[in-house]
Amino acid sequence: MKAHIHPTAHRPRRFLSGTAWCLSQAVLGLIAALLFTAPSLHAAPGDLDALDLGLTGSYVLATAVQPDGKTILAGNFTQVLGQPRSNIARLNADGTLDAGFDPNVNGIIYCVAVQADGQILIGGDFTTVGATARNRIARVAANGTLDAGFDPNADGIVLGVVVQADGQILLG
Repeated sequence: MKAHIHPTAHRPRRFLSGTAWCLSQAVLGLIAALLFTAPSLHAAPGDLDALDLGLTGSYVLATAVQPDGKTILAGNFTQVLGQPRSNIARLNADGTLDAGFDPNVNGIIYCVAVQADGQILIGGDFTTVGATARNRIARVAANGTLDAGFDPNADGIVLGVVVQADGQILLG
């Protein structure tokens, strides 16, 4: 006797698709960047503080806030706060650039997620992280160094990455 499984029984949950995902990440990025900068001496509670990243390049597409309050910025840029950064940077909780974090990614990063152990997943349209080949998905340690043991070698652009509660990684 053969068991029949309904075709939708194991279908993964639906996530936002391409453009909607990017737009939602950009909006969340702007909100996170505005909320997690150093407080202004002249701002009243509830006021938005001005944020000038001194960004050279096109845009920030994704952000993630780490448990220590640091904010990861990812997208398509070459400079943040006057310092060279290739498509990924991290701000300290006070809004200053984290000088020790510089993974140096050679293409656009569309998404970023922080795992429970503090490692950072990035996805996009890139082929190297540092001087090491990585096709469109990579994981870096909290200090920005590449995790050499993680190399899924995606064959298409990665527009979304989600870490489930059980630690499983979903790519879209």
